[in-house]
Amino acid sequence: MVDVSSRCHESVTNICPSPWPLKRRRSAVAENGVLAILVASCARQSLGRDLFFSPSFYNKIIFQPNIDHQAVLTVIQTFRLLILYSQFVVFLVLLHSYEEHWLHTGLNFLLFEMLTVLALLSHAKTMLTDPGSVPKGNATEENIERLQAAEEFKVIYKCQKCCSIKPDRAHHCSVCDRCIRRMDHHCPWVNNCVGEANQKYFVLFTMYIALLSFHALYWGIWQFVLCVGKEWHSCSNLGPPGTTLMLIFLMFEAILFAIFTSVMFGTQLSAICSDETAIESLKR
Repeated sequence: MVDVSSRCHESVTNICPSPWPLKRRRSAVAENGVLAILVASCARQSLGRDLFFSPSFYNKIIFQPNIDHQAVLTVIQTFRLLILYSQFVVFLVLLHSYEEHWLHTGLNFLLFEMLTVLALLSHAKTMLTDPGSVPKGNATEENIERLQAAEEFKVIYKCQKCCSIKPDRAHHCSVCDRCIRRMDHHCPWVNNCVGEANQKYFVLFTMYIALLSFHALYWGIWQFVLCVGKEWHSCSNLGPPGTTLMLIFLMFEAILFAIFTSVMFGTQLSAICSDETAIESLKR
């Protein structure tokens, strides 16, 4: 049996010695074909000693190095303002018919608020959950030797961009500047990647927003028809022009989000059923 560790020692020590850069690309292959270590050039960076993802969310997720933070905050605040606007319409217009249609209005209000809370919770969970990031700079001599001992026949890949051991089906995100396990895509609406660990929350988020949008569309149309039938008498406190504009904008917002989130929800379900991420389907 060939001593793999001794024959590959020179290549292993050059994988990513902290804090010095790897000067050239090397391949170390054991003579008996047991192991192949593929390494690529990587930039000078501080590697750190912890093999696990840091719990500091604000340093790793929100303040990502390659992202326009102002644009991300604009996107997230726009989403929250649209949710806030829908609540504004509910309390100023849609609940105005409670006295005459208390059962219908009450049930719709409870359903609308329930979907809103679930959508906000799933959005926060998608945004705050580590999507499955691979620790940066974990391609050290100790880790390589440990993997050699555990899986002799496994080919070990290293990402040249974040200097980490790259698991199967992991992809490097240029926005997060790290590899993500089973990365589907990077979503600006949650300022996070959709990957192995948070995909279920993203699926729930798109589903709840789609249901909320369809429900808002139904409730807005119902209220508009009711107001027209009553010739806008006791329809709301805003008068016919203001009520009409608010309902039209609510329905436009509902249609837009219903189409967008329904497509995203269907895409995610298709990816789950086929066991293929969006990146993998594009590379196929």
